[in-house]
Amino acid sequence: MDFVKLRDRCSFKTACQSLGCWRGNATAEERTAIGRRRQERQWNLEREARQAETERGQRIQLRDELHTTARIYAELGTRLHELGPAGTEAEECWSGLSLALDDLRLTESSYCNVARIENPYEP
Repeated sequence: MDFVKLRDRCSFKTACQSLGCWRGNATAEERTAIGRRRQERQWNLEREARQAETERGQRIQLRDELHTTARIYAELGTRLHELGPAGTEAEECWSGLSLALDDLRLTESSYCNVARIENPYEP
């Protein structure tokens, strides 16, 4: 369009007409179809925006769970170093550490899937 406008020193409408893109007045059916396509585009944009916001919320929730689980795992590990290898409290920490590690892996896997990044726990 711009090339024709510059070359012929004409308006946008004249350039469109010379290229066969401008037919004049559209019929009622064409205007209806154009309006319907415009509305469908708008609906699709709104649906995609809602979907993106939902996915963003899921990513944030999983990220928070991941950070919390990682913090618990680190605290249990620190507590085990303080307690030593034996004792009732140490045994409880070891079992908690195992559960925290499993939860950490599951949450990280879920986060990777929602965030659409490489999941280290899937082959």
